[in-house]
Order: sequence, then C-alpha cells, then structure tokens
Amino acid sequence: MDKRQAIVEAARKYIGVNFRHQGRTKSGGIDCLGLIILVARDLGHEVEEVVDYSRYPDFKRLLREVNRYAVEIPLGTEKAGDF
Repeated sequence: MDKRQAIVEAARKYIGVNFRHQGRTKSGGIDCLGLIILVARDLGHEVEEVVDYSRYPDFKRLLREVNRYAVEIPLGTEKAGDF
C-alpha cells in the first residue's frame, strides 16, 4: 500500500467521530487538528501535541501548525492522501 492510500485509510477510521474542541479520542471526539495529529500518529509519526488554541477558528494558526509537518503541493496536482 502506498503512503497516500495509507493516509486515506487511516483518516477514514475517524468518520462518524463526534466533534469536540481539542479532542483526541474516538470515544470522546476530535477536532480538525486532532484528526491530523491522530492520523499521523496512527501511521507511526511522532507529532507534537498542540492544545493552546481557541475554540473559535484561527485559520492562520491552523495553517501554521499544519505547515510544520506538511509539504505544500501546488493546486491542481494534489492526489488523494496528500498531506
């Protein structure tokens, strides 16, 4: 299985999990950053925990945190599982 497919399959395990601000468990709920952290950990990556963010959207902060681990892919060239 390639990396992209592994990411997609790992993320799909969280379909149906309730939203909870700063949540990090399937049973207790997750938020958008929690999904990224948990999928990365499920795939064996060491990812630093981030919990000091507001309940209200701060897209600049979210983008900054995502960019700590992700590689930018030009629009139009992305494929399923690009992270």
